[in-house]
Amino acid sequence: MSYQIAVFQDLKTSYATWDALQTYLTSPEGGNIRVVGEGRYRILRYVKGISDLNTPHGKWMRSVIWDTESNVPVCVAPSKAEKGDIKTGENVYYPIVQPFLDGTMVNVFVTKDDPTKLQIATRTQLGAAGKFYSEKTFAQMFEEALGAMNLTQQDLLQLLTLPAGPFVSSFASFVLQHPDHRVVTRVSSPRLWLVHTGSVNESGVVDMNESSGNSRIDLPLYRAQGPMEPHFQSDKALASFFDNACKTQGWFFQGLVFKDGKGNRWRMRNPNYLYLRSLRGSEATPMDRFLRLRSESKVTEYLKHYYEDRQIFWDLEQTLRAKTKEVFDGYCSVHKSHDKKLEDLPWSVRPCVFKLHAHYLEHLRPNNEKVLMKNAVELVNNLAVYEQKRLLTSATGLTSTTGQASA
Repeated sequence: MSYQIAVFQDLKTSYATWDALQTYLTSPEGGNIRVVGEGRYRILRYVKGISDLNTPHGKWMRSVIWDTESNVPVCVAPSKAEKGDIKTGENVYYPIVQPFLDGTMVNVFVTKDDPTKLQIATRTQLGAAGKFYSEKTFAQMFEEALGAMNLTQQDLLQLLTLPAGPFVSSFASFVLQHPDHRVVTRVSSPRLWLVHTGSVNESGVVDMNESSGNSRIDLPLYRAQGPMEPHFQSDKALASFFDNACKTQGWFFQGLVFKDGKGNRWRMRNPNYLYLRSLRGSEATPMDRFLRLRSESKVTEYLKHYYEDRQIFWDLEQTLRAKTKEVFDGYCSVHKSHDKKLEDLPWSVRPCVFKLHAHYLEHLRPNNEKVLMKNAVELVNNLAVYEQKRLLTSATGLTSTTGQASA
């Protein structure tokens, strides 16, 4: 299914140069769109809570790669999902209903200037050199997914062959799934799912295609038990359809995407998936995730679903307990045996020893009580997460940066 997007042609017509267009897009009138990069190609993207998505181009600025020399887009990611409930009724039809897959959006494109050079980007970074859960970059994981699917860059170049005519670029958007970059859904092998392909002509008009015709890479259509009818007579029928999908697909099923074939899409999310996603959180490193879950008393619940983190979480717990013992021993050395001064202790435990003595002076001494190990445990358990992190990062062999939060 194909359609055209004319909104970028309108921008090019109204703002003949890149400088003029950039000034407009980054202004309140243009929607406060963020421009990323310094070279010929820039990424245009909206920022949640800052950008105005009510402009004609707003929803398309999820991630657009712009050629500043030709002043046209060369790659356009899927638009922002529409707000509000999915419409139902006799005159409402969704020709495409697909699973809402877990993963990372990766875009690739070629230009007429160099049609054999495949360029790659995530939504926020040209070159896809960012990292998050893994030490591997998204570009590396993309290459591994190609290999796992017995695909090559030549296969992608063939997919992105420029159409005949005045076209300046051809592009494709994929969902990348990789075992080393698990969000919620478990993935046994790296793979790519094609979301759409497109091409841009000299005027800025974008031709979009929702399918390549290659079942190896195309996003599958979602089908319930029996033929799927993406025409829902009532809200009740839609709810029943979605509830059945969630029950049959399980907790790791994110939901469904409904497309009208004109570039608009709506999403329904599985509440069980959202719960698992909230457990996972937004932290890039296991240490940050562990400390947040520990403060919420949710470590055990988390490990029921993300059991691959059991060993590293246990190592972190053991390390934190050892540092707690170090706090207590340091307190005893300074305030009981008096064989050390506070400044003789490791810098990471000094604040805790100071707080522990303040607790003694205010609460324990008036009752003729002594500082015990349980007081140190209580103190460390009630520290702010950033203070607990300071204790952990001071431990030999542990760091807080196993990934870079950049996609």
